[in-house]
Amino acid sequence: MQKLLCYFDAFHTRRRNSMAEEEKRIPRRSLIWIRVEDVLTILCIISLWPTVFRVKGTGYTIMQVAALAVLVVILVFRVRRLHVARSRTRDKTLF
Repeated sequence: MQKLLCYFDAFHTRRRNSMAEEEKRIPRRSLIWIRVEDVLTILCIISLWPTVFRVKGTGYTIMQVAALAVLVVILVFRVRRLHVARSRTRDKTLF
C-alpha cells in the first residue's frame, strides 16, 4: 500500500509541475482571456435556463440571441487557438 501511495504522489507531483510549466509558456494576457471565455461560457449556459423553465418574454429571447453570438465568437477564437497550437506542434515534430 505504501508503494502505491508513493507512486500516486510522484505522479501528481510530476503532473502539477508539467501543468505549471505549460502555464509559464502561455502569455499572461492569453491566460486572462481564457478565463474570461470560461466565465462568459458559464453565463451563456445560465442564460438558457429561462427556456428550460418555459419562461417567455422578449428580454429573454434577446438575452439568448446575445448569448449565442458570444458563444460563436468564443468558438471562433478557440478554433483559431487550437489551429495555431497544432501548427506549432507540427513544426516541432518535423525534422
